[in-house]
Amino acid sequence: GNATRVAYVVDASGSMVGTFPTIVDEVERSIMRLEPTQQFTVVCFRKDGAMPLGGDARLRPASRAEREGAVRWLRDRVVPAGRSSPIEAIAMALRSGADCVFLLSTTVTGPASHELDRSSMLALVDRLNPRNPATGVRRATIQCIQFLEPDPGGSLEPIAAAHFGAGGFRFISRSATGLDPAGAPHDGGPTP
Repeated sequence: GNATRVAYVVDASGSMVGTFPTIVDEVERSIMRLEPTQQFTVVCFRKDGAMPLGGDARLRPASRAEREGAVRWLRDRVVPAGRSSPIEAIAMALRSGADCVFLLSTTVTGPASHELDRSSMLALVDRLNPRNPATGVRRATIQCIQFLEPDPGGSLEPIAAAHFGAGGFRFISRSATGLDPAGAPHDGGPTP
């Protein structure tokens, strides 16, 4: 759309071990569509907290070399592990100056001690990206892409609704990724 500064917040928790390449494929498709006039960053979240591209979350010019380097980093250097909340990664992405954040995950809330319940998650994201009291507009939009199964915590869709509006949430099922329920690829391979 009209975004000039884009951040990708990517779930690299242990639940993504078998399907992380699918998320990377989705990020790659989006990154490769960026124009050289745009800027971007990538921040993963995993057991050891936020893991930004290149060690910091600074926005980079969307040159072909930078885009290809980001995809290589995701494929070669990011190994999904543990459980994690995306809050630190979202905060880092917003501090970068991004005006559009894509949050890609399977789930961001849950019952474990490291995870937040739905209302806590929504409140924290709202504090990180509040509405301007005068205009009612948020500094950045947040769009959410849910992978594989419906989110049992039900948090991604309301985050997208509050921080983007209609059309800010997308669900990509196992069958749409080309993976059957057992995790084996279908003959046709992944579908976009």
